Amino acid sequence: AMVERGDEPGLGLEGYGPEVAIYRAVLQATGLHRLDDLEQEMGFRSPTDETWEQAWGIMAEEFRRAENGWIDLTDLHAVLRSPPVGMKAGVIPVFVLAGLLAHRDRVAIYEIGFVRPLTAELAERMASRPGNFSIGAAPDSGS
Repeated sequence: AMVERGDEPGLGLEGYGPEVAIYRAVLQATGLHRLDDLEQEMGFRSPTDETWEQAWGIMAEEFRRAENGWIDLTDLHAVLRSPPVGMKAGVIPVFVLAGLLAHRDRVAIYEIGFVRPLTAELAERMASRPGNFSIGAAPDSGS
């Protein structure tokens, strides 16, 4: 839903299932997915919740590093798990995907060395096998 319906309120999720609970707790409550005040469009943005700002800043710095060379997705996960962030492993794939969607014009996903479009299937593979993925400059970003 993050990839395919990121422009919809609540990602188009309905009911009370686990995906709705994760959306509300991780994406909505932190402000990671919200309406842009100027453009009036839903999308992924830096968090409005202070406790998540440091983690976002660290991830954004890793993305800046990736613009000048590749970073392994497992290394990014390790940075987010380590102090001072200390993020739980189960939240990291959702958080990183939100970051990748917010920065999609600057960074690209590489699976075993080949650039891949960010699709729902790719997001699922990244969550289950992060060791197969790297982040680098988007091919058309000018880096």
